[in-house]
Amino acid sequence: STVHPTANPTRGPTAVPTASEQTSLGPIVDFGSPIVGAVTSSEAVIGFRVQSSTVGSALSIQIRYTTDPLFLTSTLTSSVTTTIASDWTGSVQLSGLSAYTKYFYRIVVNGLDLPTFDPAAITEYSFVTMPSEYSSKTIQVAVFSDSAMANVNEVTTVYANGGKSALMALQIGDFDHSDPQTLDASRFMHRMLRDPSRGGGAYDFAANILAKMPIVHVWNDHDYCSNNADKTCASKNTAYQAFKEYWPTFPHAGPLVTDGGGIYQKFVVGDAEFFFLDTRWNRDRNTILDDARKSMLGPAQREWLLQGLIESRATWKVIVSTVNSNTRTLNVDYWRSFRFEVNRILKALTTNPVDNIVLVTGDLHSGGAIDNGENSWFGLPEISVAHSSLNVVSNQASGQWSEGVTSGNVDPNGGPGGPGYAILEYNSQSFTLKNYNKDGLLLRELSLQPGYLSKRTPFICADDQSWKSTEGHGCQWVGGSPQRRCNASGTVSTSDGSMVNLLSSQACPVTCHLCT
Repeated sequence: STVHPTANPTRGPTAVPTASEQTSLGPIVDFGSPIVGAVTSSEAVIGFRVQSSTVGSALSIQIRYTTDPLFLTSTLTSSVTTTIASDWTGSVQLSGLSAYTKYFYRIVVNGLDLPTFDPAAITEYSFVTMPSEYSSKTIQVAVFSDSAMANVNEVTTVYANGGKSALMALQIGDFDHSDPQTLDASRFMHRMLRDPSRGGGAYDFAANILAKMPIVHVWNDHDYCSNNADKTCASKNTAYQAFKEYWPTFPHAGPLVTDGGGIYQKFVVGDAEFFFLDTRWNRDRNTILDDARKSMLGPAQREWLLQGLIESRATWKVIVSTVNSNTRTLNVDYWRSFRFEVNRILKALTTNPVDNIVLVTGDLHSGGAIDNGENSWFGLPEISVAHSSLNVVSNQASGQWSEGVTSGNVDPNGGPGGPGYAILEYNSQSFTLKNYNKDGLLLRELSLQPGYLSKRTPFICADDQSWKSTEGHGCQWVGGSPQRRCNASGTVSTSDGSMVNLLSSQACPVTCHLCT
């Protein structure tokens, strides 16, 4: 890269190309908002999509960046080429940046600077780099989940309000609910969600999040494949291809294979280390028998998570799971259907105690909820993030949350129900979970201090005992102890409570499995 005076600085900070310059740019017919991701204290990746109307042509893209909002001096990166083969997407990595510093940047096409998507309102794209790792600075992170389908384009204010004071944003799945099952469908979904020309929620997202801060995104079922999708999804490879084209990500060690692949990633922001889980790529079917072989994460991702938690130097460890761990929600797609894996994780964290773990989850379609760990299968504090813009909310049970839960349905009387967002505010001394509605009204918060462990004790079997793990799917034991449902011989004990189905009149099977 080279540092030099910006071309034509007298035209002001927007630097809109003149008519003759626009002609020389060639047949550019579409460019959506760029995306800044994988940001550390010294690096960032800027992703973009600039489309040519000529199928066989290619475009040369560079990034001009600076700490000067007037661009009187700037650095210009080397160029990358975008073509139709990658749906006109590309990315450029910036290195040698200063920690906790605001940078401004432009997309440069064939040697000329493009304006922003709305020059009248947004003069430049910008972002702030992360502070030094394990810094004690107070950080705010905005979290969003579950948006309306791109073709619905619900008008929303969650991004404008959620992004006001945040250093960065997290989008934790179902962005959106298109259920794409081809490469073209996945690309279309990602393209529409970042296209500010569509107005409504797309403009709110592009103008108040993408244009101003870094973002980290992970898929859930509806933006990966289909409802309750798992590792058997036939279109998973094309979903992965489109995701990597459109979203900059932090690296992880897993290759693109059935076990160990996916889009899980981790990163440090201040004194918190975030672990973004991919709950789809390696997931077994929800409805198969819950035993030692059944997994939501897959062995490689689970070991990556446990090793990362145990070795983390951060005060706070934040696990981002697209599905919740609440013990009172009956959705078959949640952690309750993977109790054996939950127990395995708890056992590892008991053997190697890890304190100060926080769960951030989505998919509930509520207006937000917070629990202190009493109602979590993991026994950990958990914030459930409200949906961002759904116009029809399911009536599934929202569970029980120690600090409360808000309905995801809009209150016709003007109450706080409906869309919202979450804010994570923390430093080395405290970590506060906050639910907000779409208008920026604080609904509830829970402040945590360092030093706590899981509230839940794992079930540890002796060699001659057995483990019953068929609760879930609407089935729940009534009476008796919560775990011991089997005799030592591996047969069902009928004297210790009974199994009932809370969702239907169907019978609940009971199967015993030897402990492992």
